[in-house]
Amino acid sequence: MKELREGYSNSRASRTVDRYMIAICVLFVFALCSNSYSAAAQSPNLLDQMEQDFKALTDKAISWEISEVNEDNIALIDSIELGSESACWTLEPDTGYIDIYDYYLPQGQIPLCITQAWLDQFYVTVHVYGGYELLETCLWLEQKGEWYCLEIYEAYFEKICCSEYYATYKLRMIEPICFDANNWPSIGGDFKIDYDDQYADLGKEIHAYFCSLWTGCEEEWQQFTISLVH
Repeated sequence: MKELREGYSNSRASRTVDRYMIAICVLFVFALCSNSYSAAAQSPNLLDQMEQDFKALTDKAISWEISEVNEDNIALIDSIELGSESACWTLEPDTGYIDIYDYYLPQGQIPLCITQAWLDQFYVTVHVYGGYELLETCLWLEQKGEWYCLEIYEAYFEKICCSEYYATYKLRMIEPICFDANNWPSIGGDFKIDYDDQYADLGKEIHAYFCSLWTGCEEEWQQFTISLVH
């Protein structure tokens, strides 16, 4: 760094000296061409004085130029060089989402005896963008306090990139599922049934609960659930 400063100072000083020398030489030529040159030739003291003045101007020009290259300027140059060595800033990733692209789940009336052939028609297709991963799923059916679990499995997976994919999930029966009817029975032929008209049903509705557990990363606090709203 010391050699850089000395070289920088000397180069600026030499350029200034060159400018002054050119200017003085031009003036000297004009002086030679003027009427006063004859007087200078006849007076050696005048020529000596001109040489002394030339030397004084040269020394002064060098001292001016060196004084401009002070420690503050060199420190400023150093700070600029060091500040440009590296840079760091923060960027925010694109917004992620889980889109329920398509689905078909049991609605309304369902059979009293559930079969795998009947379950095969149902599915949920999701479009995941953001690197989210499915950890657990559940679909529970409940009647009269009895709970039945349906397994949800991945039937289709299409990876778009490392952070985006399509997946289709379907239902699989784990154990036989049978329900009771929730209405007063109908009677055919010559028979009839009497019941209390104030009760529209027998209180044996089937309640379905769907929930899925997802994660945004390996940390537990980054887990979240997605469930059906009705």
